Amino acid sequence: MKKLLYTIAFVCSTAYSFAQDFALTYEPIEGSGFVTIRDLSTTADGNLIVGYDYSDAGVPVSGIMKTAADGSILWSKTLEVPESIAGCSFEVIENAEGNFYLWGLSKAESTNKRAILSEITAEGEMLWSKKYDFGTHASTAYSINSLSLLPSGNLQMMIAVYTNVIVIQTNADGEIIWGKVSAMGPPDDGGKNPGFEWLAIPDDGGMCASKAENDFSLLRYSNDGELLWNRAYKLGGYTHCKTIASAPNGNVLIAGYIDFVPHIMEVSDEDGTLIWIKTFEGLTMSFTGKSHLTVDGEDIYLDFTTTTNQQYVLRMSETGEVLETMMTKKNVLDYNKIELVDQNEVYLYGSSLEGDTYKGMILRTKNLFEESCMVGPAEEVSTVDFEDYSEVDFTPFEWDFADEADIDISLVDLEMRAKYACEVVLSNGSDINESNIAVYPNPAANNITIQVTEDLVNATFIMTDISGKQVMNSRITSIQSEIDLSELNNGQYILSIQTENGIKTQKITVLK
Repeated sequence: MKKLLYTIAFVCSTAYSFAQDFALTYEPIEGSGFVTIRDLSTTADGNLIVGYDYSDAGVPVSGIMKTAADGSILWSKTLEVPESIAGCSFEVIENAEGNFYLWGLSKAESTNKRAILSEITAEGEMLWSKKYDFGTHASTAYSINSLSLLPSGNLQMMIAVYTNVIVIQTNADGEIIWGKVSAMGPPDDGGKNPGFEWLAIPDDGGMCASKAENDFSLLRYSNDGELLWNRAYKLGGYTHCKTIASAPNGNVLIAGYIDFVPHIMEVSDEDGTLIWIKTFEGLTMSFTGKSHLTVDGEDIYLDFTTTTNQQYVLRMSETGEVLETMMTKKNVLDYNKIELVDQNEVYLYGSSLEGDTYKGMILRTKNLFEESCMVGPAEEVSTVDFEDYSEVDFTPFEWDFADEADIDISLVDLEMRAKYACEVVLSNGSDINESNIAVYPNPAANNITIQVTEDLVNATFIMTDISGKQVMNSRITSIQSEIDLSELNNGQYILSIQTENGIKTQKITVLK
């Protein structure tokens, strides 16, 4: 995965690489708040760790959730941050100890913003939290993004507020090794200079996609935080470059919008020289619109959300030509993203609109360009060459950043349920009773017995009603487990059990 720079080979070889397809939505059990999945990573034990935002009465808070390989919830927590009026998650990563780093934002007041880094155990217990105060500013223009775990165990991250771009490298405990601030003008003189995303280059620093006034800029740092070079370009009247990734040929890809029209471009990794720019005429992104790049071998995947809240997913060639086009079937928020584990395991996650409520959404599939209930074929889009650009002078002012402090953050349980968004698909079409699992009696009154072989002890099972609402979520604790159905009404339910060959399902009839 893009952030697990030292563990990808191990993760991709685990027993869970079969990646049974599923599509789930997530919502709080109580209340009317909405959930947005902001980041997702597979873990070394084959499960998922998820960073999300939970908003009730319009006030968002940061959250973290662990699920089984089938997406069923193991635990879910929100962060209780002192003096916070709002918070959100940005990225979550597993470290070498099997704990999780959660990187996000907390507003102490409307004009004061803090980046928050926490380490949380695999069981959902808080170990420590650090805050990085990046100042007071009336503008809402800020970004906290791209937490990268380096092979050394150190972390790199980027923070930006209206006037400043801040790049930090910390040790495994969140203590700053070096921090650098870049600005358009001297300290306290202001100047428009927001940053968008950080590209870590292991053992060689990294690169920040940023802005100089309304122009696009690149800042290239060494592994010690030295600014090696910077370039800026005038691409249009108003440019946002939202995402940055290493290209298949070793150069750098950047995507966002030019005058609100989506674009993608390639620049030299040596000095930032522009090689080509493509735009997607006929499509429009909003001011806060997001786009994301994922690179796999020779393939480039670009996803972005339009002003109509539709998310496009494109597979592109090295030269920026569109090869395949898909689009979400439901409206989404701007935060939806793709996470590519390997050629057989791809995640599309974020949120989807159901009625008037946004629900957290995770789609796992072997092929994102096959139709599902979440995504389908879209009218083909194409790119056109963009040539109206020029280089502009930009010499940033720099100073050190060292504003780091401990902060006491608590984790609070948030009960959520997962619901199937698509019909359950069996891995091999076989019924539970044709495998190493037996369920009886069926129909049942108040109890059923699940009998399994020893290798399935501790497997996850969930039960949903015919509408897809989850009514039970637990684990099989022995080779013969009795399950209490006394709280269920008469009707038909679907029992799903995760096995090493995929998800096995069976209809259960409750008849009292």
